[in-house]
Amino acid sequence: MQKPILSIIIVSFNVKDFLFQAIHSIRKAIRNLSAEIIVIDNASWDGSVSMLEKNFPDVRIISNPTNLGFARANNRGIQESSGEYIVLMNPDTIVQEDTFETLLNFFSQDSQVGMAGCKILNPDGSLQLACRRSFPTPWVAFTKLVGLSRLFPKNRYLGRYNLTYLNPDEVTEVEAISGSFMMVRRNLVDEVGLLDESFFLYGEDLDWCYRIRKAGWKIYYVPATQIVHYKGASSKKAQFDTLLLFYRAMLLFVRKHFRGKYLFLPQWFLIIGIRVRATISFIQGGLSRIKWPALDLFFLNLSLVCAIFLRFGSLIHLEPYLLVTLIYSSVWLAAFYFFELYGHRKFVVQEQWRPFFWDWQ
Repeated sequence: MQKPILSIIIVSFNVKDFLFQAIHSIRKAIRNLSAEIIVIDNASWDGSVSMLEKNFPDVRIISNPTNLGFARANNRGIQESSGEYIVLMNPDTIVQEDTFETLLNFFSQDSQVGMAGCKILNPDGSLQLACRRSFPTPWVAFTKLVGLSRLFPKNRYLGRYNLTYLNPDEVTEVEAISGSFMMVRRNLVDEVGLLDESFFLYGEDLDWCYRIRKAGWKIYYVPATQIVHYKGASSKKAQFDTLLLFYRAMLLFVRKHFRGKYLFLPQWFLIIGIRVRATISFIQGGLSRIKWPALDLFFLNLSLVCAIFLRFGSLIHLEPYLLVTLIYSSVWLAAFYFFELYGHRKFVVQEQWRPFFWDWQ
């Protein structure tokens, strides 16, 4: 059997609906190509594997008994693949019909191009900034951590983290692209090696890009085609866990590649900066998670206080109702939590009022 030109590898974890849409778009995009699709399922319990078996019998499925992480699962897929080119893509992405052919044509024009990625869009059509970026050297990371890159995105020296000063519609050689979608040559993998499995989730793509560039290969951002990425679909239900993994990955990358390369002070300044930024992010995340339940708790109790006042004309009978208030509030908040109303912004009060204001604009 002739080897395919393209091996498309997807690591999936509890994103059945996204995965269905991703493979549906892939099948349209490879109609004129010799390609194989390999899905590595990291012990999903949402029926992803049975969905694949039922709807996509041509897809090769590798089921892991436990969640092996992104890097290790992708490595297993790469080792089982046989294509001349390898595509790593997330299950929460949708490709255009010309995506693979456009990138393959780009590779054919320059034998030094080892990796390429395309323009990646958010669901609202905006550019996903991580699709082209620089390595987090002390200065680049500093501008990101303190917010200078956000304040001055068009400045060449302050906007380097996500290269926001560049035209998003121009082909550009870059230091790194997003692991949500990347195409690489098979012989590059043979030379540089697989993804570093020390990274469980996050950072493995940046580390791979660093090693690829260090080996002398070029990495390009090619906006002639684009995909849509529903970022973070697999990790939304474990935000604190993924946040912890993200900052651990940043620390691991810095210690692996920058130890001894820069002066002592910048390296440790960067590590301290990452830890401080992680602490701030955890605090912000915690406040963000409790603000809506706290607001609900306030209005639930306010409604009971108002009801008691309207019934008795005063609040002298409030104390006997404290136990009722506690049980009443607990039942409602528990119901909201278990039905995941706090995980969907469409149920937030301000979202209900948004169409009203739009109608008057």
